[in-house]
Amino acid sequence: DIDASPTPPPQGLEVVAAAGADAEIATVAARVKRLLADGAPAGSIAVVARSLEGRRETIERIFAECDIPIAPSPVALPDVPIVRFVLDAASLAPQFAFRDVLRVLQSSYFRPETLGPFDRATVAAAQAAIRQGNVLEGRDAYARACDRLARRAESIRAEEQVEDDEAPASPAESPARFAAAGQMLEALFDLSARCGKSRDLRPLLAALDLPTAAQGSDEPAIVARDLRALAALDDALSQIPPGEAPTDWDALRRALEAVRCLPERRESLVDVLDVLDARSLRYDHLLLVGAGEGELPRKFDDVSLMGETDRAAWARRGVRLDSRSDLAAREMLLFYLAVSRADRSLTLSYLESDSSGRPGAPGSFLLSLLQPFGGIEALAGAGRVETVPPGQFVPPQARLASRRDAFNGAVAGWFRDEPADAGLLPWAARAQPEKIARCAAGLFARHRRWTAGACDRFDGRIASEDLRDELAARFGARHVFSASQLSAYGQCPWQFFAAYVLDLRPLEAPARRMEAVALGVFCHNVLFRVYSALRDQTGGPVRLAELETSRIDAALDAAVAAEAAEVETRPLPYPALWAIQRDQMRRQLRAYLHDQRKDASSEAAHFELGFATERFDPSHQDPASTPDAVPVDLPSGPILLRGKIDRVDRLSDGGMLVVDYKTGRLPGKADLDAGRNLQMPLYATAAEKLLGVPCAGGAFHSVPDLKQVHFSRLTKPPRETRDFDERLADALATADGFVRGIREGRFDALPSHKCPRFCPYRRICQYAEPRARLKTSRSVEGQP
Repeated sequence: DIDASPTPPPQGLEVVAAAGADAEIATVAARVKRLLADGAPAGSIAVVARSLEGRRETIERIFAECDIPIAPSPVALPDVPIVRFVLDAASLAPQFAFRDVLRVLQSSYFRPETLGPFDRATVAAAQAAIRQGNVLEGRDAYARACDRLARRAESIRAEEQVEDDEAPASPAESPARFAAAGQMLEALFDLSARCGKSRDLRPLLAALDLPTAAQGSDEPAIVARDLRALAALDDALSQIPPGEAPTDWDALRRALEAVRCLPERRESLVDVLDVLDARSLRYDHLLLVGAGEGELPRKFDDVSLMGETDRAAWARRGVRLDSRSDLAAREMLLFYLAVSRADRSLTLSYLESDSSGRPGAPGSFLLSLLQPFGGIEALAGAGRVETVPPGQFVPPQARLASRRDAFNGAVAGWFRDEPADAGLLPWAARAQPEKIARCAAGLFARHRRWTAGACDRFDGRIASEDLRDELAARFGARHVFSASQLSAYGQCPWQFFAAYVLDLRPLEAPARRMEAVALGVFCHNVLFRVYSALRDQTGGPVRLAELETSRIDAALDAAVAAEAAEVETRPLPYPALWAIQRDQMRRQLRAYLHDQRKDASSEAAHFELGFATERFDPSHQDPASTPDAVPVDLPSGPILLRGKIDRVDRLSDGGMLVVDYKTGRLPGKADLDAGRNLQMPLYATAAEKLLGVPCAGGAFHSVPDLKQVHFSRLTKPPRETRDFDERLADALATADGFVRGIREGRFDALPSHKCPRFCPYRRICQYAEPRARLKTSRSVEGQP
């Protein structure tokens, strides 16, 4: 009888099943460090892979974290960051795509002073010009954007201020900065264009002073690498015969791929190589990474032009092509060469799942190797299989191999059920005290933010008296508020703090927009033209109910034509789409004006009534507009308000109604009642002060779908028990609380806070987490 019992696995055979490539290499590094600590001599350990392509960077990074010296591999010259920067700068011409330009401007190797009297503020202005000017490509487009934004910074056009919600401009976005940015970009583009004609990088290297830029790093190893790369690049360029320059930059990149930037010379305790390089060597300890399915054996797929049947047919005709069995045999030979290099211990690792959670499996060769020993299950039963679960923040103490893991174990280990190693925390306090301080501060802040009680500086209240004094001075009695600023505070105090105190704005990448022009700007301007023309014809306020539809349509057609003519003076990305959009907006505006004819109780008296707008232009505003801010009385004192009211209707009882056009989402009744939107009560109060006529409130009109939302005494919602005056007083008290909160540095959550779903600050906002529900459940002193 044949004994079918499995053979005991040899000593030193182990398997690692890891979740993710980083976890796999980190586990291998920990095993290597343990072998070195146990006395394994240098050169007796090897880390082997089927191919190091795609793995070398991870191995070098993690082994460096674990303080395991390995010989770095030579790097292709275009892969060195400073050479990549040179090639990026040279290849800007002739397209000058915005992503390429931004990549050059944002590089740490770019020194604006080499191009002229420019500084980092000029670079910031250039980036702002590209984003705000929506520049896509083309050399002239950058100059036009800088010139346009410089003129806008000097004097903002009235039609660009449909809403009063613009954040304050950055100091870098001044007219002089934009003009300097245009000059800097022109100098950069001229340099790139000259290099493009000659296909020679050396003028660019000299003009941008790359050796000095390379020395700007604080890391000596990076400085040495960049200087070696520049020397290798200069040597490679000098070997190009005159008149035989590459036809384009892609050809030069491909040629430079063959040139290697040699690494620094340093001691190596461990060999890292692929199977073919290790085939003639032997090691005491060998660790084979990537023994999973699809990696070893490598997965082979038939191409669309030739399958296994075609290969067999060609073989019968005498043309020898590798078949699937030939490829499998070759992979099997590579696996045999790898596992037969070990003398004392052999560790094989594979991915149980990748970084995205997609499951993996051991390779067929690995399973065949373990089959005589009872398979991987028997090996696991003998304690020879180490499984690394996903999301393992702190590895077991026996596998701590890097300072980062030791620090994590020192801090996070105290929150486990088992006590942490008593020596880790003292070591972390001695070796990395600044990290201990940061972690302690973060933990304490989290504790204070979750602890019930009065809100303090950990909840968004500024504790420094100097900062509070500065806020009180900046937003004092002379500061001019806008309704949208106070509404932003009501929506989210952090959003106000980020946008109007810190001047933070989300970066928007230029895009080839499907809309040729902003819908809101176009509709506001057309309606202003229509009502102004009808007022000039009738000699007084406009009563649409008394006008023929043909007369209204004629005024609309003239207004659309005039506004479209202004739009078409600028280059349009999609002329055909713009024509469709223009006709669609005309139909929507016609439906809106005809819907307004149904209201016979009011007449439109004022259009685009502005007060304290950035640029006072009577030709684009109502004659009753004023360049001065309007004082609005709040319970604690008056504030100055700026804005522009789209329309003011005169009612039959002598009062007036403020109307605001919306082409997007209308504010909800809950937002108005909770004080998250204060535009209408503030505008109604300002209109009373400006015109000296009692105001009955206001209404939001949706132009596309003809909906209306009122905040007035004209319409009383069902089950509404309070009268309009009481609701208006509550709204002004809410605005007063917001102003006092801003001046006193209170930027914690309000009881009425409702985090916007698509808030641009959501990723860094503390209220985006579930803790917002905890904070908003408190009553905040001094706020409604």
